[in-house]
Amino acid sequence: MKFREEVFAADAVAPGDRGHGVGRELLRRTEARIRAAGGRQVYIETSSRAQYRPTQGFYRAAGYLREAYLEDFYRPGDGKLIYRKVLLGPDGLK
Repeated sequence: MKFREEVFAADAVAPGDRGHGVGRELLRRTEARIRAAGGRQVYIETSSRAQYRPTQGFYRAAGYLREAYLEDFYRPGDGKLIYRKVLLGPDGLK
């Protein structure tokens, strides 16, 4: 089994440029690369802290579902949220 990792950082978009679709386009392109490499699903992680709620909402709006919560992963009170999205192939099938 071959695993490949693509890195997408939600904070890759400068604060002043947020809300204009740049992050959505970066995520769409990242998903397309994963799909082209034969990937069928994407896992994304972020902090559970309140300051990351916009990031969590961004992933949910992009079709990601929360798969796991690891309590106190980073430090007490700061858990890790793991989201997953199943990618559709060019034929619209999983």
